[in-house]
Amino acid sequence: MKKLVNALAILLLATSANAWEFMFSSMGWSVDLDMYGLPGQATGLRLTRDLVVSPYLEVMYGYDSNTALAHKTEKKGSSAVTATAGATVAYTSLSLNTTLSGNLYYSMDRYQSRSQDNRDTYGQQFSLRHATPSGWSFTLTEGYVRGMGSSYTTGMSANRDTMSVGVGAAHSAPSSLWTYNGNAAYERTSYASMYFNQNDAITAGLGLGRAISPKTMVNLSGGWSHRTSKNTDAITGYNLSAGMSSRLLPKTTYNISGGMSYSRSAGGWSNWGASYNMGAGWKISPKWSASLHGSTWLQPSEIASPHSGTQNYVSLYNTLGAGVSFIPVRKLSTTTQVLYRRGQYKYMGNYSNSALNGCVDDLYMVRFAASYALSRHLSLVASTQYQTVFSDIKQKEYDEYSASLGLRLKY
Repeated sequence: MKKLVNALAILLLATSANAWEFMFSSMGWSVDLDMYGLPGQATGLRLTRDLVVSPYLEVMYGYDSNTALAHKTEKKGSSAVTATAGATVAYTSLSLNTTLSGNLYYSMDRYQSRSQDNRDTYGQQFSLRHATPSGWSFTLTEGYVRGMGSSYTTGMSANRDTMSVGVGAAHSAPSSLWTYNGNAAYERTSYASMYFNQNDAITAGLGLGRAISPKTMVNLSGGWSHRTSKNTDAITGYNLSAGMSSRLLPKTTYNISGGMSYSRSAGGWSNWGASYNMGAGWKISPKWSASLHGSTWLQPSEIASPHSGTQNYVSLYNTLGAGVSFIPVRKLSTTTQVLYRRGQYKYMGNYSNSALNGCVDDLYMVRFAASYALSRHLSLVASTQYQTVFSDIKQKEYDEYSASLGLRLKY
């Protein structure tokens, strides 16, 4: 029971911040097929007994039907070369009960006939965790990403920098069924353009959990957030949710929470709404596994132009996604993912742009990826993706198809 309570406490600590937080401004994903543990997978360079570094290089060639995510009638496609280089870092000290994991990377996209859409992305993320014999665990995370941000409301794009740092603590006494956790985070998003807002967000949360059986824990969470943004009213938010985390079978886990959120701007705008956060994973068989995830969050407008009529808007997002991985043969791994995201614009003021206020966008995305191990260090990788947006404002609608094939080298 003690091991179960500790494991669920860590899971609750890792997910509680996302249950009520409005920090993440988009719902994209990346697929790392190495996570499925392909036979013959490289294990990295063991520099010391505790430190392992795994450098990697991936080069892909493919085609993108809509490089700028323009309207369906204006989209233009191009072939492209994408190269990504980086390294993962893992440090584990059993004597100190401390683990450090991280990733550093640089990626570039070069379009053959659309050079104006070329992109460079680089960044790093690290997470440090320390556990004590008395049942405490402490987590420190930080990250920085430089990429390209864009708005299909105005068609503008600019370099975007995102910096974040977070801390967390959780405790479960060896003789108690109760767990406690807390977390706090700060994130800044800034643009190399006067037409986009800089956003700063501070969040904090507390959680309480109790194991009600060897397989189930119930939890109660509460959170607070404060976001400031140039040309947009500051927003303070509160959230209260309840949920359950379970380990129904040795290879099946889930966590789900739901509740209410309240947001209020400095100008007097307020909004009540339901919130949810869920995730589930199933190891169906040695060849099959599946996952499910979903969440809600609120995002102030990132557009800074006072003439756009959008600088004092917020967007309410609801997402739902699912994935399935399949290993048909020893060296081949495949994954299929689907995502749905709904965004609704709300104006924070007395003036309302009737065309945008209350506008609803629906995004649908499907992605398939595969990796075949040619050797211990070299894999053949392929992916294809389709996404489309339907909107109350027809000018915002777009669709995109992309496919790529390449090699990945990982030591």
